[in-house]
Amino acid sequence: MNAESADQEKRPPLLQRAKRSSNQWLRRKGWSLHNRQLVFHYLRLIWEQVSAMLPITLLQVLVLAIFFGKSSSTPGIDAAGLLSAVAGLVLFLEGLRVAVMPMALLLGNQLPLKLKLPWVLLVAFCLGVLVTYAEPAIAAIRPLAKLVDPQSAPYLYYLMNQQQELLVLAIGVGVGLASVVGTLKFLTGTSIKPFIAGSLLPTVGLACYMQWGNPHLRPILGVAWDCGGVTTGPVSAAADLLL
Repeated sequence: MNAESADQEKRPPLLQRAKRSSNQWLRRKGWSLHNRQLVFHYLRLIWEQVSAMLPITLLQVLVLAIFFGKSSSTPGIDAAGLLSAVAGLVLFLEGLRVAVMPMALLLGNQLPLKLKLPWVLLVAFCLGVLVTYAEPAIAAIRPLAKLVDPQSAPYLYYLMNQQQELLVLAIGVGVGLASVVGTLKFLTGTSIKPFIAGSLLPTVGLACYMQWGNPHLRPILGVAWDCGGVTTGPVSAAADLLL
C-alpha cells in the first residue's frame, strides 16, 4: 500500500467523497492529472495550516472573552491577518520542501566527500548561524521588543532593543556550535551524552542564578529559554537535520 492510499484511508468518508467529486469535476474541465494532484496538494497544505491555527485562535478569543471580558476591536483586520499567515506558511513550507531541503540534503551528502573535516565543520557552523537569521521567530523579536517596559525590566529592554543584533548573533552562534557537535557525532560516532550534560548543567546553574540570585536578570530568563525554541524552527531544523 503506497502513501497516498494510506492517507486516503485516514480521511473521513465525507472528505473522500468530496475529493472524488472534485477530481471528477476537474477532469471533466480538462485538467491534467499533474495539475489535479497539484491542486489537492496545496489544498492539503492549506487545511493543515488552518487546522493548526484555528484551535489556537479560538482559545485566545475564549480566554479574552471569559477571563478579561474583552473582544477584538478590529475583527476584519484580525481575520485578514490570519488568512495572510495561512498563505504565508503554505508558501514558506513549500519553498522549504522544493528548494532548501534538497539543497541541504545534497550538501550533506557531498560535503564530506569533497572537503576535509575542519572545513566541513566550518561550513556546518556558518550554516547554523545563517539559518538562524532566516527563522520566522527571529523576525518576531523586533515588534515584541517594543512591548517591554524599560522601568520594570531595564535589562530586558536593553537586550531586546539596543542589543538586538548581538542577541540574534548569540543565538546563531549557539545553533552553529550545535551543528558542529551534531556533525561530529555523525562523522565520528561520538556519544552525545557528554555534550548534553556539559551544556545542560551550566545552563541550569545560570538559570537558577538569574531566577533567585539576581532580580534584575530574572526578566531575561524567559527570553533565554525561548531562544532554545527558536533554534528548532522550520528553517533551522530542516536545514540542520538534512545536513
